[in-house]
Amino acid sequence: MNKLNGTIKLTETNIQQYYDAHASDYDTLCVSIALVNPSQVAAFNKAQAAGGTVAELAKQFSADPSGQKGGAYGCYAPSTSSYSGVRADTSSTPLNTFPTTPQYVDYNNATYALFVAPTKRTVTPFAQAQEVVLSDIESANATRANTEKELILYHAAIAVEPAYGRWGLTSTGPTLFAPAVPAKANVGNARTVSALSSASSSTYK
Repeated sequence: MNKLNGTIKLTETNIQQYYDAHASDYDTLCVSIALVNPSQVAAFNKAQAAGGTVAELAKQFSADPSGQKGGAYGCYAPSTSSYSGVRADTSSTPLNTFPTTPQYVDYNNATYALFVAPTKRTVTPFAQAQEVVLSDIESANATRANTEKELILYHAAIAVEPAYGRWGLTSTGPTLFAPAVPAKANVGNARTVSALSSASSSTYK
């Protein structure tokens, strides 16, 4: 793995350096939520734009019991099983702000809009974040390895009989594209037959 361009060798020093460069990605996160009836989403966003705080919005709009205490839902360190989901939900949201676009979840046999607001970020020591850091590096290495594999296969000296298609690269990797064929409506009509005959006569005369 470490021989591929762009991958990170899994040594203690490299893992520490990766953490140092991305320390804020491993903050312990405290969040508040608001579970809002879809019919009230517009009013919820309008109230926030008018200056409503996270606690005020949760108390006014949230159907979750946490709304009674201002939406406070808990704090999540990298060692918790929910951390990756909480981190993804709050990564682009400023502190003490709900996003304007919610997720939609099932709650009490109905669909609700879920808003998640980060309310506090605390630096997590490397020793407590190390397992998540290692997992992130392994994931990044795997992604890079797949990209390298696709490039190697794409640029490999692979000869394909044109009748079977064309070798090319798609968003999912190298593949064989189906050969171009005449539209069904044109197969066998006089114009197509004439064109093929003309090409044959000029090629083989």
